[in-house]
Amino acid sequence: MSVGFLLSHNVALSEIATINAIFSTLIGTDFFQWLAKVQPRLMFDHDPLGDDRIVTDIIKLKRVIARLFEVRHILVHEFPEEQPLDVAEIDEMIEAVDTFINAADEGFSQLLHGLYPVNQQDMNRAAREASRAVDQELEKLINEVAKGSQSETIRQVQQAWRAFAEAEAERSAEDWVGGTGHPLVYYSALRALTSDRLHQLQTWVEEMLQS
Repeated sequence: MSVGFLLSHNVALSEIATINAIFSTLIGTDFFQWLAKVQPRLMFDHDPLGDDRIVTDIIKLKRVIARLFEVRHILVHEFPEEQPLDVAEIDEMIEAVDTFINAADEGFSQLLHGLYPVNQQDMNRAAREASRAVDQELEKLINEVAKGSQSETIRQVQQAWRAFAEAEAERSAEDWVGGTGHPLVYYSALRALTSDRLHQLQTWVEEMLQS
């Protein structure tokens, strides 16, 4: 049983009102009012004082999507003898859904990650900083293990593991050598490896404490 299965059978997302209620609860404010204010991330760099919102008419957007849900219900559940919509409505529905998805995706990305990096230099820097943050957390745990066990064995093992992790991250990024995206791929791979190592040691420490 997947998360998607649980959501599809327990979270009603086939009406505008329920979509608004669910997402309003998640973000702590009226969802569609919030969605109407979402602006593209790039605009904040190129025109910080601008107002280039993704959704230009939130009332129309809600109306068209509500109509889409209505037509979908008729087609799926009522098996109509006559066509329940004008062909001209289809393009409008597709455009509305595309705008909704773009605005929601952009809005949630900014909500979760703030003004996330959009150029290669900033993405490289962010990946490097994220990798170093996990590495510092791992180093702190290594020191605690060494102190608690009164042994330097963990440090010796960690040196060998670090050499492996750097080599593995470099292997993951070998297709990017010489390119501007190499640091991003390298540090992203190194962060993933370090996170796995951190989790592994945390689990080991917890098991030792329980034994």
